[in-house]
Amino acid sequence: PGAAGAAIALIPGMDPAEAKDLNKLIAALGPTRLVKPKHEKHLKALAEVTKGNVLLHAYLYRLEIPPRFRQNLRKMLCLSGDLIEAMLEILQKTRWLQTALGVLDFQQQLTQAIMMREPADSLYQLPHLTAAEVGHITKGKGSVKSILEYCRLPDEQKKGLASLGEAEKGDVLKVCGLLPRLEVTTEVLVEDETEIAEGDLVTVKVTMTRVNLPEGVNAGPVHAPFFPASRREGWWVILAHGQKIIIAMERVENKERTFVHELKVFGPGMPLEAGHYKFDLYVKSDCYVGLDVAQKVEFDVIKASDLPEYVPHKDDLELDNEPTLFESLAG
Repeated sequence: PGAAGAAIALIPGMDPAEAKDLNKLIAALGPTRLVKPKHEKHLKALAEVTKGNVLLHAYLYRLEIPPRFRQNLRKMLCLSGDLIEAMLEILQKTRWLQTALGVLDFQQQLTQAIMMREPADSLYQLPHLTAAEVGHITKGKGSVKSILEYCRLPDEQKKGLASLGEAEKGDVLKVCGLLPRLEVTTEVLVEDETEIAEGDLVTVKVTMTRVNLPEGVNAGPVHAPFFPASRREGWWVILAHGQKIIIAMERVENKERTFVHELKVFGPGMPLEAGHYKFDLYVKSDCYVGLDVAQKVEFDVIKASDLPEYVPHKDDLELDNEPTLFESLAG
């Protein structure tokens, strides 16, 4: 940290008082928690790059931010959505799945001020929990390792709350109740058809239900006490192949307990040959950590020649003998 602090002080354009406060954050983070930007040797003249990197790390580890930097951090966080949206737009075109998943993970962590190193870190989305409470939750009899497992437990079985006051326990249980736990089902179909054939436009119908909510109750505001701006709860529905290639990727925003989104995929522009297909479906939150859903989607495609021959209804055939509109007008 001392060497790093000396390097900070020498960066052109950085105020000495800023460098001093930044060095304190670097010391608090330590060498194992601060990831330096790639190609740092080309960025050492850019004081703002170094400062931004340190502030983001300090925010994700929930360190106390010096007053002089709070406005800088707030601006970065408030603008992060536009940058992430642009990155995802590019990734939809390049179809790079793992990079897209990583960007969405980063957006979740920014929203919740959490640096995810292991699944148990997702528990810090609950109020009042410290390392002591999280350690108690994740160890021993009745332990769980993630926020999703913890929220599924009946309230009387939730560990780690003995050291909290009644009001604090109430806060934890309230947030457990509002965090979205999705149940996802899929149906693969072709409109007005009973089979999927080569060249068909396929609809992947994804039904999502927030099982944490009672019937008739809609989702409320996003719980994100550290983020400096309000967030709208959104879900990215991603269909992918081989855990590498994005087939379709669309964002859904809906407050209802149960909502449906349809992905239109393949068709003449990307025709499927006859055979059995297995794809990966991801439903990823853009604001909560550890609540994503991933599952397989499987279906069969038959040869176009195997489709039953279309036989028009006799009433439709008789319409061919009816006069057209222009013939009727001409008398």
